[in-house]
Amino acid sequence: TGGSSEWTESIQNQVRRLSGLVQSLLTLSRMEEEPGTLPFTDFVLSDAVEETAQSFAALAQSQGKTLSLSVQPGLVMKGEESGIRQVVSILLDNAVKYCDPGGTIRLDVSQRGRNICISISNPCSGVDTAQLPRYFDRFFRADSSRDRSTGGYGIGLSTAKAIVTRHRGRISNRYAAGIITFTAIIPQAG
Repeated sequence: TGGSSEWTESIQNQVRRLSGLVQSLLTLSRMEEEPGTLPFTDFVLSDAVEETAQSFAALAQSQGKTLSLSVQPGLVMKGEESGIRQVVSILLDNAVKYCDPGGTIRLDVSQRGRNICISISNPCSGVDTAQLPRYFDRFFRADSSRDRSTGGYGIGLSTAKAIVTRHRGRISNRYAAGIITFTAIIPQAG
């Protein structure tokens, strides 16, 4: 019976994982099919980013990594606060997962002209630069063996892109000198 309970637990874990995947895909599909349907409001972006980053600082520290914040104080933007928080969470989650051991994750938020710039970078060995444009594709995984151990469905960056696009912004990535950087540029007026 010991093997039977392990088998049942394994099935339950797979069902939970598939349910999470289906829910994530439904959310992403809704965002892509119904752009701009959620109301935009003014909110203090600086506070939202700092609050969102707090939980990732402890997670990074528990893995021997450091999270460094540089957030311009008092930044206000018009947008969907929960969506922007989700973008920051997705990018920080990826940064913590894939940051080289002992590395520092940098989160910078500033105003550039009429735009808000959210940039997250971390040291990450072995990035295939030819694959960078595909990082935002649904289900793309740069290294499937690493992704299995870190979890996820390969749709986080697709979701971040959909949210940024809904805010009439753009998101990109680049890799230089062993550092991967994700940057979202979003009009401050949403």
